[in-house]
Amino acid sequence: MSDELEQWLFDSSRAAGDTDIIETDSGYYIVYYKDKTGQTYRQFLAEQGKLEEDYDEWKTTELENYSMTKNFFFRFTTG
Repeated sequence: MSDELEQWLFDSSRAAGDTDIIETDSGYYIVYYKDKTGQTYRQFLAEQGKLEEDYDEWKTTELENYSMTKNFFFRFTTG
């Protein structure tokens, strides 16, 4: 992603409905910022990161109750 496009996307003042034409080394981009949640893209990424951390923690905890064996190309789980 070009620096110009990244700056536009991650601008903290970005609001739903913002439209622009961004010129980059690879050409022009017509961009429209659509947002149903009222979040900025940065907030969305932060929330997704937290959800991923929570999922990884849950998965690690759950896998402690199971053992995995690998035979041929398949993995078998027993619990």
